[in-house]
Amino acid sequence: ASHIVTVGRLGHGGHGVANDPELAMISAHLAAYDVIHTVRRGMLRFGFHLFNSDQDVDRVLGLAEDVVRKVRA
Repeated sequence: ASHIVTVGRLGHGGHGVANDPELAMISAHLAAYDVIHTVRRGMLRFGFHLFNSDQDVDRVLGLAEDVVRKVRA
C-alpha cells in the first residue's frame, strides 16, 4: 500500500497539466483552497502522511464535489 493517491486517466496530460477540463478545474479549485497536490501525467496526485486525518480527505472530496456539481449542472 502506498501513501500516494492519484485520480484521473494516466497519460491525459503532462507534468502540471491535465487535459481533462473537469480535472483541471478541480485542481485549480483545490489550489485556491490551499490543498497541496500536483498534476502528474494528467492525474491529480496526493501524498498522504501521518499528520493527515479523515477530515482532510473529506475536505478534498467535498471541494472536488463542488466543482463536479457546478460543471454537470
